Formats: sequence, structure tokens, C-alpha cells
Amino acid sequence: MEQTALAALAVGGRRLGVVQVSNKRAGEFTEADARVLALYAGQAAVIIDNARLYRESQRRIEEAEGLRRIAQIASSALTPDAIFSQVIAETVRLLDAEKAVVMMVDEPRKLLRAEAASIFGVPPEEARRLRIELDAGGMDQSVFRTLHPFLSNHAATDTRLIPAYRPLVERYKIERIISAPLVIQDRGVGEVLVANRASGDFTESDVHLLSTIAMQCARRA
Repeated sequence: MEQTALAALAVGGRRLGVVQVSNKRAGEFTEADARVLALYAGQAAVIIDNARLYRESQRRIEEAEGLRRIAQIASSALTPDAIFSQVIAETVRLLDAEKAVVMMVDEPRKLLRAEAASIFGVPPEEARRLRIELDAGGMDQSVFRTLHPFLSNHAATDTRLIPAYRPLVERYKIERIISAPLVIQDRGVGEVLVANRASGDFTESDVHLLSTIAMQCARRA
């Protein structure tokens, strides 16, 4: 590459990237070429940003419709198992996740255990393995006790992960995870977990969405 010209892709002072052209066929790049490239970059940036805004608008519409369906399911006369199953199926679709489960506190047995009907992406017979002892080390900092959601896109190496959860992360090859608390009258009764987003990292927006879904689940917990 003997010669090159660059122009910023920017909208409203926000940089989206650059346009690069190289090795002009006849002669060297001129100031006129730079002006044309800058004009093209400005138009391209507007098109790119409009496409982003459209995608975000579509995503918000899909999320709103998904939350409406979840609220409808949660308030239906279905059995608890049917509600958990359908809510988790909708949650997985909204968050593009590969695995999900509702974990409920079982005080008599001192366990945080999976609701079998809610398991997604893992064989149902694994339900008996999806449990954590409530008195295990670090559980005082768990999501259902702190009532704060947890997000990690590097769960396997994340030092914030409570040790009691690590065997589950390793067994089911979880790398990306969000957990949101199920709360009834300011008391944590469980967690909703989703894992391994197929399209990339989870975001804070996803945390907010899952927390909203968890509120719906808690109504029938």
C-alpha cells in the first residue's frame, strides 16, 4: 500500500469508524479527493447510524411484545410448571440465550434448586445436579440474598463468581451469564439465570430486561 486517504465516519460528534481508500490508480490523492471522501463518509455515517437506530427500535418493539406475552403467561391459570416452561422459552428467545433456568430457594432442604420445568438447553434429568447448598461458602453474596443482579461475560475466569456456582459453570460450559433475583415482599426466593448468548456478550440492557422478567416470575413463585 503506497498511498492512502482516510475520512472519519461520524454523526453528531460520535465516531462510528473510518473510510479508507488506497493506491489511487492515476496519480496521488489530492485535496479534492479528500473532500469527496469526506462527503461520502458523512453520507455513509448517516446511513449506518439510521440502520442502528432502526435495529434498536425493532429490538425495543420485540422486547415490549415479549414482556407483554410473559406478563400474560404469568397471570394465566396455567400450572406453575407450564408457566415456568413458557416464560423461560420466551426469555431465551428475547435474550438469544442457549441455556436458562429458574432456581428456587428450598428452605427445608437448605438448597437453591432448579425448577425442572424451567430448564432450557440442558437435559431435564440434570435437574438433580442443578442445586447449590444454601450454607455453601459465599452464598451470603448470592443474587437472591443481595437482591442485586449479576452479569459476567467471562464467567469461567471471573473472580466475582461465588465458588458454589463454579461447578455449574464448568459442568455446563457457561461463559456468559446473567442472574436476576426473584423477589417477593423484599425477600429473595430464587434466581432466574440465562447463559451463553449466541450473538455475543450480554449487556446492562439485558440485565434490566431479565430483572423485569424475574419480577413477573416472582408473582407465581
